[in-house]
Amino acid sequence: MLTNPETFFIHNPYSKKAYNQYNQLHRVAIKGMGLSMIDIVHLCIARLKGEFKTSNQEPFLSYEHNSNVDLKIYPFSLDGLPVIPKPLGKKVDQHFAVEKEVIDNLKKKLQTLQESPQHLKIENLLAPPIVEVIQIIYEQLDYDDTNTDIHSLILDWLMGEKVDSTLWLDTDLETVDYLKQACLMACGSIPFTLDYTIGQVWRQLQPTLYSIFTHSDLTPDLQSEFIKIDELTKRYSYGPPVERVLQLIALSECGILDFSLVSDPTIIENKNGWVLKNKSIEKEVHAMVNGVLASADLKNIKDPLIKGMFNTNCLESFHKELGIKTSSQARVLTEKDTALEISVLGRNAKGSVYGVDAILECFSTETNNWSDYFVKDYLVK
Repeated sequence: MLTNPETFFIHNPYSKKAYNQYNQLHRVAIKGMGLSMIDIVHLCIARLKGEFKTSNQEPFLSYEHNSNVDLKIYPFSLDGLPVIPKPLGKKVDQHFAVEKEVIDNLKKKLQTLQESPQHLKIENLLAPPIVEVIQIIYEQLDYDDTNTDIHSLILDWLMGEKVDSTLWLDTDLETVDYLKQACLMACGSIPFTLDYTIGQVWRQLQPTLYSIFTHSDLTPDLQSEFIKIDELTKRYSYGPPVERVLQLIALSECGILDFSLVSDPTIIENKNGWVLKNKSIEKEVHAMVNGVLASADLKNIKDPLIKGMFNTNCLESFHKELGIKTSSQARVLTEKDTALEISVLGRNAKGSVYGVDAILECFSTETNNWSDYFVKDYLVK
């Protein structure tokens, strides 16, 4: 339990309380290397009133400020891998465009596969349908090694296998160098690596995949496996604009942002806050900010209403690692698939609904179905 008033633990980085605390932080650890980390970094530096400027090494930036505030920020995560920027503009992004005819064909293949879900394995959903689309696009790009089995590399990576290939962006690079390479790709200045291509093509396919795998005929276990693959791609497909990543690089090079402890550091609590350390580096921080979105696992949701309903069997898990089981009208389903007069949309219905983290899904068929049925059942009498 933290008792030092100069020590801060911020669980919700977007709360009003957190916003009132950022200007008091000096040595800050951020748990998570995703989009929230970028937001938190900018909230921490706001009081410096600095400015990002173009440098003589385009597209990279510099950061300048006249503040006397001594600020150090240490982001970290389990794997230490940062988010990758999306392509800059239509000209670069068109390299990953998937034609409507290809998407329609993919949709038919995946829908046909779902007709016999009891015989399906995750590999059947990925290859050939999805892997083939990615492979064709990558092979239209300029790459050196024409003897490589691109199909197997794509499948292995999506299946979570460790892939050792020169066609990949090297994750052993220092974080700043890794981000620089990613930004140059996003700007179209250097050839696209295979992992970058997979992530960007997957982004193009996501709206189609959302519609196919929401309230699908897949078994819960298979649906869970596919969702895990989608989560794997989000470091690329949900990447920030290039400018945001260029700003991270500038903040690192001016000494504010420190990537020396990014990969799963040991964390020890002390009277001043926390010590983060790895084999060669040790840093003390007085503030810890959580930048990781909680899992949609129903049994771990602590909200009293949700927890009470779950404990009294009013709510059923779609899968042991996912959210609430719902119908296509967003009605809660019991263990016997009886629809209750309770509706759940969004992240807490993850599993029944596939694309819960996308803004696009705020306007999905499922949301419209819920509103149509709500109006019909409760407002039109």
